[in-house]
This record gives sequence, structure tokens and C-alpha cells, in this order.
Amino acid sequence: MSKRGPVLIVKAVINWYISDMAWLSQLILK
Repeated sequence: MSKRGPVLIVKAVINWYISDMAWLSQLILK
């Protein structure tokens, strides 16, 4: 019944998505 695993995965995906979008926006804005 532990929900810690899925929550950590979701947080990791969100962090990766945010950093990826920031990298893409920097690449585009250059």
C-alpha cells in the first residue's frame, strides 16, 4: 500500500520535464 514509489517517479519525471523545457527554451531563445 506504499505510494512512495510512484510519487517519487512522478516527481522525477516532472523535474526532468521542467529542466528539459528550460534547456529547449534557452536553445530556442539563442
